[in-house]
Amino acid sequence: MSVAFIDDGISDKFLFGGEKHSVFHFTVDNNCVMPYYYDISYISHGTFCASIFTEFVQSCSIIDIKLKKLNNNSYFKAEDVLVALKWCAGQDINILCMSIGSLSIEYALELKAITEELSKKNTVLICASSNTNKVTFPSFFPFVIGVRYDSFNLINGGGFFYSSDPFDGINITASLPECSCIEEFEKKYRISYSRTNSLISPYIASIIARSIQADSNSCLCLENAVTENSLFMSETKKFKYRKDIIADYQNYINIPVVTIIGGNECREIDIKKLWNCFYTEKYSCLLIKYENESEKTDLCNTKFKGIENIFYSLVITDAMLRDGIAFKDLLIYISNIFVADIIILLLEQNNLDILNIKNIVDLTITNIGESEEIYKIIKSFFNNNI
Repeated sequence: MSVAFIDDGISDKFLFGGEKHSVFHFTVDNNCVMPYYYDISYISHGTFCASIFTEFVQSCSIIDIKLKKLNNNSYFKAEDVLVALKWCAGQDINILCMSIGSLSIEYALELKAITEELSKKNTVLICASSNTNKVTFPSFFPFVIGVRYDSFNLINGGGFFYSSDPFDGINITASLPECSCIEEFEKKYRISYSRTNSLISPYIASIIARSIQADSNSCLCLENAVTENSLFMSETKKFKYRKDIIADYQNYINIPVVTIIGGNECREIDIKKLWNCFYTEKYSCLLIKYENESEKTDLCNTKFKGIENIFYSLVITDAMLRDGIAFKDLLIYISNIFVADIIILLLEQNNLDILNIKNIVDLTITNIGESEEIYKIIKSFFNNNI
């Protein structure tokens, strides 16, 4: 079994339990992935994360893909991440673990394409969400297992709860078990890392790796491999939990909200044209469509469309609001987790009244015309009022 880590490199000297594993080192340089043969002389972030994995997994092949940091800070070039992922798609890799990600939508479509390609090759992708708990790429995508740390300590001992199709991209929220590697790094080397989302990626990767080692077909029924140990948490409690853990959560919407009445009749081609108007001026849009639906739909299993060459697209149904969660509260929450410049709601007139959101809508458009005209109206309004 082979497991790849895309990070800032893994040190052979400091990798906990490294003697049980075969480690192969590569780096991204000039848009190419090539071997490197020098050992890292310090405990890097990649070494710390990989050590959590190696502590809980028996012998396997570890592929270290080292990225260069920008100006010695904690950021990597998005282009280098794409190069690393494309290289992985050409290799025989069972699990790909990333404790890094991006809040920017700029490279989202490219990340979506390459991570989907990896998924189709039965590579299990496990990616951490940003520690701000905002929507992060690539953890956001439906064919990636997005993970976060249980910062409220609602669960312990390595327990976790699982959502199969969450609209924020976070499939697993987990605690960490007792880790000898963390204790060793802290006592022996006086190096410690805060318990963050980064450390959950290798821990969940270790659970999946052990499952694959026990049954090579388990990667083909991944949900069963993960859910068998998942704890139960009600959808309402998940929503409250998600809202509470967002860093700097604001109980209001601080970006413009535009409602297009009769928006359910908008043809998709017109929506794409509208998005293009915003995109050409570097605006990131969040499109939300509200639907009346009689069937029960779990809050964390929404009809999510993702990014389909348009923009963020989310369908919210009335069934999601039956557990005491107001549409306004859900909208505020969504505005906190998505990094966007504007929210566009597609509603019918009666929904605007029923949902009681007039006080948070900045502009309402009732006469649906060409996309370019709608864009001009929106742009003119905000140029004059904001």
